[in-house]
Amino acid sequence: MLKNLSSMQKRILSYPAIVLLCVVSSIVIHSFVIPTDFAPGGVSGIATMIQYAWGINAGILVFLINIPLCIMSIFLLGGEFTVKSILGVLTFSFSLWILDYIDFPVYEPEQSILTVVVGGVLDGFAVAFIFKLTGSLGGTDFVAAVIYKKNSQINIIWFVFAINVLIALVSIFVYKRGIEPAILSIIMTFISGKVVDSIMAGFTVASKFEIITEKPEEVKQAIYSIVERGVTIIPVKGAYSNTERHLILCIVRKREIPNMQRLLRDFECSFSIQSNVHNVYGQRFGSIKSSKSGL
Repeated sequence: MLKNLSSMQKRILSYPAIVLLCVVSSIVIHSFVIPTDFAPGGVSGIATMIQYAWGINAGILVFLINIPLCIMSIFLLGGEFTVKSILGVLTFSFSLWILDYIDFPVYEPEQSILTVVVGGVLDGFAVAFIFKLTGSLGGTDFVAAVIYKKNSQINIIWFVFAINVLIALVSIFVYKRGIEPAILSIIMTFISGKVVDSIMAGFTVASKFEIITEKPEEVKQAIYSIVERGVTIIPVKGAYSNTERHLILCIVRKREIPNMQRLLRDFECSFSIQSNVHNVYGQRFGSIKSSKSGL
């Protein structure tokens, strides 16, 4: 259904989608994180520790901490990313405050690790799709975006991870339960990050076969008849043997891998490499259309 929408309609729909995802993220913090007494990464982690220590609502704290960061983003970044991120900050902060005000249910299992896993998956899901909609939850995302704009060579992933580890270490002294809060924080950050990476990588997953062979025509015809996929043939030369050969590139869907592997057994003189690829577009793999909204 989304494919039939215009670019403007997708852009308009991206705003309520960000609001919904920010509400989901706030529920994760309110219902899974705060009751378990550990700090997630970023601004949310700082806010939850202050709430635990002094009782100030985390939603209010998230809003206050993000004010200077929002101002910085307006002047240094601007654009749709800043607008959507400010919407995300406002929605997340208000939702976190209202959930506490209405005494929204919380989840307190006997094993804290279950909370971390569920919270990490849900938070990663929400954050990933907010990113896909070209927005963010503010906080360290603002700082990371500014740093990346100034120097794209810096590894932003490690920068954010370092901040989260620092927050995790501080939580040891706040909750006074030994290293457990820090471990829970790092585990949740890891799970959330993995979910974000998986979703951002895309759902169109396939396998790439690179086949070096002296029989390109035979291999090509076998792929055509058995797997029914197109191939690309490139002339190559062995660096040591100086022998002329051909490199065949072929992308297949997951369900077609067994057929591809079986046919390659008939060409023992060939050398093949199989690797996973993401976001495959074109021909029978689907199409990609540029959209600033991310929908």
